[in-house]
Amino acid sequence: MRKTQRDIYIVSDSPVVTAGLQTIIDQESDLKVAAASGDGKDILPKAAVGKLRDSVLLLFLEPLAAVDFAKRVKRRFPGLRTIVISASREEQYAERIFRAGASGVMAFKESAENILAAIRQVLAGETHVDPGVVKF
Repeated sequence: MRKTQRDIYIVSDSPVVTAGLQTIIDQESDLKVAAASGDGKDILPKAAVGKLRDSVLLLFLEPLAAVDFAKRVKRRFPGLRTIVISASREEQYAERIFRAGASGVMAFKESAENILAAIRQVLAGETHVDPGVVKF
């Protein structure tokens, strides 16, 4: 019996990051990249036709753009879980990300295994907080 694949949407202003994430995710039997975008403008209409409660949006954008995009996604698609992959290590940035409605935040330098684990954790309804970004 084949596992149901969960949709992953990628918004990244870096084509290299997008390609890397897509390669990592597409190797998994339970995950698939449903769509990828450089600025996110075309991703939301594609997300609207999916089963959003079983999906994750990965954001790799400049900090303010990621916060704004996460807010818009939460308002328009409350069932779509968002993970922000960030190069910023500021705790205040992570706090803004969570207030914007994201389900997870993680450091840009994380391994493929940790990114996949975070996706699965968020799909299970949990919050992912990367200690590399947030130090309590």
